[in-house]
Amino acid sequence: MEQDWWKQVPPLILDREGRWYDQGVQVTSPRLAEVLLTHLNKDEEGRYLVMVGREKRYVEVEDAPYRALGIEIAGDVEGSERLFVRLNNGDLEPFDPATFWIGGDGTPYCRVKDSLHKVRFTVEAYRQLSAFITEEVGAGCYFLHIGSCRIPVPVGDG
Repeated sequence: MEQDWWKQVPPLILDREGRWYDQGVQVTSPRLAEVLLTHLNKDEEGRYLVMVGREKRYVEVEDAPYRALGIEIAGDVEGSERLFVRLNNGDLEPFDPATFWIGGDGTPYCRVKDSLHKVRFTVEAYRQLSAFITEEVGAGCYFLHIGSCRIPVPVGDG
């Protein structure tokens, strides 16, 4: 029978800016922060946890567990563009425009990894993506234009 002692340990905190905290102390080691992010998962109940080997620890995520560091463009044989999001854990994930939105405070987000995880865009990643965003004049609506697709950009809490 698995011991559940680890459930009694206070959770790690991943703050809005992507900083890790352990019992109120900021994790300052870039390597440790990278290991924590690399081993971040969700349990059956949708709670975040870090699992390294048999060691586990819940994580309280204040905003989004991942940051979009950049956008990469690829074309297919028909010449249409596909976008990918470079995440702060090193992963390159397909960008699904249907999961993109602008938060009520103006922060851009999308979802990755089968839409299970929220991603907060850095200023640089949003600058790169903005090349594909247009405003409908007079209506105040924004659209993503990727290849032949034109997708409205929702604004508000996603």
